[in-house]
Amino acid sequence: MSDENGMMIANEKTDHHEVESMEQLLDIIDPLVPPRFRGLSMSIYIEAGRTHEEALAARIRFKSAVLDRRAELRDEERYKEESAAMLDPAMELIDDRKFWDHQRGGLAYLATADGALSIQCACRFPTMSLFGGDYHLLPMLQAAATARRFYLLGLSEGAVFLRRVSDLGEEAVHGVPDSFAQALAHAGFQKSRIEEKEFSNQNNRATEHSLQALRVIDEAVRRAIPDQQDPLLVAAVEFVGDEYSRVCEYPNLVEARLEGDPERMPVSDLADEARRVMKPVFAASDRERGEHAAALLEANPSLTLTELPAIVRAASNANIASLTVAAGTDCLAGYSRGYPTRGDRGFPPHLRCDLVDFAARQTLTTGGELVIVGNSDLPADSPVIAETRWTPVNRRQ
Repeated sequence: MSDENGMMIANEKTDHHEVESMEQLLDIIDPLVPPRFRGLSMSIYIEAGRTHEEALAARIRFKSAVLDRRAELRDEERYKEESAAMLDPAMELIDDRKFWDHQRGGLAYLATADGALSIQCACRFPTMSLFGGDYHLLPMLQAAATARRFYLLGLSEGAVFLRRVSDLGEEAVHGVPDSFAQALAHAGFQKSRIEEKEFSNQNNRATEHSLQALRVIDEAVRRAIPDQQDPLLVAAVEFVGDEYSRVCEYPNLVEARLEGDPERMPVSDLADEARRVMKPVFAASDRERGEHAAALLEANPSLTLTELPAIVRAASNANIASLTVAAGTDCLAGYSRGYPTRGDRGFPPHLRCDLVDFAARQTLTTGGELVIVGNSDLPADSPVIAETRWTPVNRRQ
């Protein structure tokens, strides 16, 4: 139900979620938005404890903040062209009906204490950009940075678990048998036939029962991980890990392995150790992507851009096929923090951050690819490299 101005009425209930962490927020977003389009718009929320009336008042302050930002950018004569394009998404949200339609479309989220809208966050995440003191805007590049998360599969005869792990924490993933015996029961084996001694013999070689259990577990893992793009790391004693590698059909199984018994180590300890194992894996991936960007820069200089104003113009014209962004080790940070060490180029900090985010959003919405690499792996004195679809007009002879 909406009033004549398109504002959502407080007694219109929607699905309501109490969100305690960024991982939980991502869990909610994941099934709503296809992976390619997650986080394309500003993700907006109000901290817990706000009433509906406070939310509407904050909505007015949001409008004022956007208009104030536009006025500030207009004062920066050098950046008029980029500023106008950058603020288009926020300016559209000034219209009340468009704002609520946008909120309900699955790309941005707002909540109040009485449950009038969709998501309520119990904490203020420390890495948000702010429009005023009430609305917190999450740059869409944070969503892309979640590519650094991975899955941890704990394997032993008596304990099987799947966890999604990132620097933000770890979360249980359901739908996987909790033991070899349960896996075999799911496969139709009679309980009386499943005895612990049948899983492995004295020489630690797999029996047919253990291989069957691992096949069932692998199938469950593939069902539980929707797009199967994130790396899967196995934590197991040596022979169990070896046998799982034989039957595994998950497309992104990490070659490195975490040696340990999930029945004897706390999950939090295994997750910490898994992050250590994955660090060089992600570093190697960054180097490969950086080398790819360097090859593009050398092979197609007329189609490659490193200056931010030119990149923003190309993004506005749907002319970016691939955008490589240096995120550094803190992928969640405002991107302005890393810029001075990579060539300041005279941009005000807030404008640098917003323009990179704008270029990334435009790249994805127009069918381009977004690649996140470490600062040291980008082969140019710039935080971004863009491969264009055609030679920009100002480069043509």
